[in-house]
Amino acid sequence: MDFRRRSLRIWIAAAILVLTTSVMSAAQLAYSRQRHIDSGQELARALSNAAAQRVMSSMQLLDQLLQEAVSRIPTDGPAPAGTLEPLRPKLATTKEIRALSLIDADGIMRQVVHRQQQTLSLPVDISDRQHYQYQRRHWSEQRMALSPPATDRLTESMAWFASRPVISPDGRFLGMAGMALEPDLLAAPLRAATPGEGDAAGIFSTEGVLFARHPFAPQAIGRSIASSAVFLAYGELGESGSVRELVSITDDIPRTVGFTKVPGYPLVVNVGISHERLLHQWVREAQIHGGIQLALTATIFLLAWGMVRAEHQHQSAAERLRATERDHIDTLSREVETRTAELQQSLEALQESEERFRLIADISPLPLVVTRRSDGVVIYINAQAAEAFQVPQAEAYGKVAPNFWESPADRSRMVESLVNTGIVRNLEAVLKRADGERFTALLSAAFGSLKGEAMVLVSVLDISERKRLEQELARSNAELERFSYAISHDLQEPLRMVASYVGLIERRYGDTLDQEGRDFVTYAIDGAKRMSRMISDLLDYSRLRRQAWHFEITDLNAVIADALANLATSIESNGADISVESLPTLPADPSQIMRVMQNLIGNALKYRAADRPPRIKVSARRDDGLWIFEFADNGRGFDTGEEQRLFQVFQRLHPNSGIGGSGIGLALCRSIITAHGGTIWGRSDGPDQGATFGFSLPVERDMKKGAE
Repeated sequence: MDFRRRSLRIWIAAAILVLTTSVMSAAQLAYSRQRHIDSGQELARALSNAAAQRVMSSMQLLDQLLQEAVSRIPTDGPAPAGTLEPLRPKLATTKEIRALSLIDADGIMRQVVHRQQQTLSLPVDISDRQHYQYQRRHWSEQRMALSPPATDRLTESMAWFASRPVISPDGRFLGMAGMALEPDLLAAPLRAATPGEGDAAGIFSTEGVLFARHPFAPQAIGRSIASSAVFLAYGELGESGSVRELVSITDDIPRTVGFTKVPGYPLVVNVGISHERLLHQWVREAQIHGGIQLALTATIFLLAWGMVRAEHQHQSAAERLRATERDHIDTLSREVETRTAELQQSLEALQESEERFRLIADISPLPLVVTRRSDGVVIYINAQAAEAFQVPQAEAYGKVAPNFWESPADRSRMVESLVNTGIVRNLEAVLKRADGERFTALLSAAFGSLKGEAMVLVSVLDISERKRLEQELARSNAELERFSYAISHDLQEPLRMVASYVGLIERRYGDTLDQEGRDFVTYAIDGAKRMSRMISDLLDYSRLRRQAWHFEITDLNAVIADALANLATSIESNGADISVESLPTLPADPSQIMRVMQNLIGNALKYRAADRPPRIKVSARRDDGLWIFEFADNGRGFDTGEEQRLFQVFQRLHPNSGIGGSGIGLALCRSIITAHGGTIWGRSDGPDQGATFGFSLPVERDMKKGAE
């Protein structure tokens, strides 16, 4: 009996669940359909607004031209022939305007200017035309009148018409200026306002006459739609708004329609979005929901059947379960004993780990302090930290850590970094010892936990001595710079004197010297000049190793462009062919990297092969955290095994080639690349086999740090 009651409850619950999910699915579909219709209303309003603005622009252009035409018509007598002829150029630039005409007060067309310069037979009686009759009745309103498309009397083709009255100074109706317009003038904005298949748009007057429609419906153009659902809906909404569902009188298609009155003119634009297109996605959603609901219903009933079957099996298994329950309890007891033993081992391991940490911290040469994160109480301080801050180690335990910060801003920086990243590395700060003495330290800190409590571990490295040595090094570098200048001046001056006097000997006694004597003089002058250049280059090399570096994000394409511009004369004179691949943007000192590139390209031009023009290729490739740059040429090359001499000071692989140079250039390049954290190299397959020089630069670096 119990089994039957439980089975009945399961089937009832399954039925209620199916009903609930079905109702929820139906409600969701209804809401989704409403949302699609609402989005259609917003789209219809937006499209009708856009089309109305475009129609207004066209109407303003026509109105301005009509006003200009009216201003040219005399009001004190008959209009002379050709009165409207000056307006012909404007007609030629506006393809929608077919013709501009002058009609007198009796409805007789007296003058006409046609855009295509057609010969027309005048005068023509148009007194029965709607736009004339409207102006005849309403000329005192002095505004532009529009009429729906009709047959043009002059061209026998469809057109629609616009006009403005001509009024005498004493207030009499003298006639009007009229326009014949192409039907496409209003059709173009309607086509733009109907983005999808099944959509439609129309323009009708505020009196209910249809002026234009897209898709085109010739049977409805020019006819009254005052009794149609579209016009009646517009009358209820006012100048703008939208209706969820209207059925068109021309094609019986239900649409969501938006209305917008053209500002300043008696025209209304309506745009209808097809319900079939609006609800196409919703129909797919409904099909998917139906399939999901069907699958869910089947699943629920299958689960119910499974539960009933399981309930039946449960009764038969209950006795077996009770029989095995005792065995299970015994097994559970043994498992608890095993877990208890494992927990005890874990606690012992934790205690051993804490003892290991304490041993490591005690013998660490760095001062270490561990404080509780919640209240800043010191729970461990090693002897080195107690000595550094000059506090008794035993007295520091269990108390809030004293304020050893010289600047509160340094403490704020450390706390902010810890909160944001959970770790601090090498934060430089000035601290105070217990006796007030200041010292500079590098601080590292990290969050951790001990016995379930959040802790902060801080290490302190006293760098006061290093800071003192750095200051001494700076003073030493300054003295070395002054010494270098003095050496440069003291060495350069005797060399200039030697070169000057040897040159004077050459000028005064050159005619009395034999060829060998003149050669000796030339060698002496050249040697003095080379010595002077070597001293200057050596000073550059010395300054480079001590200068300040300015790292910034650098586009190496611009850098090599500057290097090539500096070498333009040499490139042209050697007829060199230089190709450069796209280079990356990375942190570097742009002036120094340009110096390296200019030196490598200059060497390739300088050591060119005698029997062929130089050809140089510059390339770059990414290799993990480095960019690799190579400068390959087809020049003289060098013997394999000479690579190590390339970058030594005063080392030249072609000393007797007659090519100038001090042997400092590549050594300077090596210093620059090393300062950037990279390496430089050169290789060649042998003499006359060309050479390839390359260097590497890191993809990233700390922009705040200079070269070390």
